[in-house]
Amino acid sequence: MAVVQNNKVIEKTVGMVVREWEKNGYDDSDFWCTYWDTDTQSFQSMEWGTTRCAAGPGYGYGCKVDAPADLMAYYAEVCKLENAIYAQTLRAMTPQVGDQILVTGTKKWLGRAGEVKWVGKDQYAWGARYGRSTTLVYGVKIDGYDKLVYIHSWDFKITSLNTDAEVARLADEFKGVKPLFLEKAS
Repeated sequence: MAVVQNNKVIEKTVGMVVREWEKNGYDDSDFWCTYWDTDTQSFQSMEWGTTRCAAGPGYGYGCKVDAPADLMAYYAEVCKLENAIYAQTLRAMTPQVGDQILVTGTKKWLGRAGEVKWVGKDQYAWGARYGRSTTLVYGVKIDGYDKLVYIHSWDFKITSLNTDAEVARLADEFKGVKPLFLEKAS
């Protein structure tokens, strides 16, 4: 069994389901699965049931992970690559000490370049008094000014990262990974 909707098996999912999960809403839940689509040669997601109406488990709807081990291993490799790309993107959005920046949001320093020298929590942000603030402030050494200038991340952009090259490197590395289940079929 793979995905069953209205007491009918969805044929394209038989032996191809690699993951199932539930999205919990305020009042209702939606049931989803990820499966290998042989038409598009990629992983796809589909909603197979919900509690919004009588369309959930026990009402002729169901799902079971039934993919072979080699397909599960390929899915794990795909997830690992997606996580690496996500981590690199997150790194690109999070300034670190030593990053070169360009001020884009405060009038006084607009258009000026600098280097991040310090990173810390904003003690004046909402909730900081109770230890709930996660807003960061950055101490930036602006070119031509001797003191640190304290700026929020939404007031500058990082200019020292080459994230496109790193994402391309990860994608090239992944191109060498061939799904074992496709090799057996050919």
